[in-house]
Amino acid sequence: MYPHFIEVVKEISRMHTVGICTNLSIGAKEITDNFDPCRVDLSISFHPHFSKLDDMLDKLNLLKSFHWPMKLMAVGWPPLIKDLDNYREIFKEFDFSVLPFWGQYNQKNYPMDYTEEEHYSVNRYIAKRESKDFKTDPTRVKGRTCRAGQVYAHIEPDGRVLRCSAGGEQISNNFYDDNFSFLNNPRLCNSEYCRCLEWVVCE
Repeated sequence: MYPHFIEVVKEISRMHTVGICTNLSIGAKEITDNFDPCRVDLSISFHPHFSKLDDMLDKLNLLKSFHWPMKLMAVGWPPLIKDLDNYREIFKEFDFSVLPFWGQYNQKNYPMDYTEEEHYSVNRYIAKRESKDFKTDPTRVKGRTCRAGQVYAHIEPDGRVLRCSAGGEQISNNFYDDNFSFLNNPRLCNSEYCRCLEWVVCE
């Protein structure tokens, strides 16, 4: 989808450590052939409706043989919740965890409309970010002071820079501009909820 993705990450990782979220559609061998496990960290998403279980296990085991640091995550989409215990057992060697589902399903809005049982099932394996648990009962952040855009930003492929991935406002003309800069100070959040835990930097 992104031209020269492998080459770009390979060059950036010579200067910085890089985190990639991937469903491994590019293939595990392309990763092991081009990247250094000490420089590139993987967050791997498993989508059972689009990925065969045996194929995913083969890829994970190849990465494991190269001692690759990785986390494996699935989304707590309502039709999958009944299978989470089974996936946890299958992927027990790969730091398996679950992200709450954000979106609509059967005319319900999630994660707000998770049932009590669904809350329990997802929270058993809930993923973390910076030691903080993701939430199935979202935290309202609108109007809170947040450092997103000051110490963190979300950069779109076209170079637009947003304060965060939850629809935060644009903070600069473009990442590729010579005068690009982050915000100097924290600002109030304009998103109702935080989906991706940038709220961990809220004051």
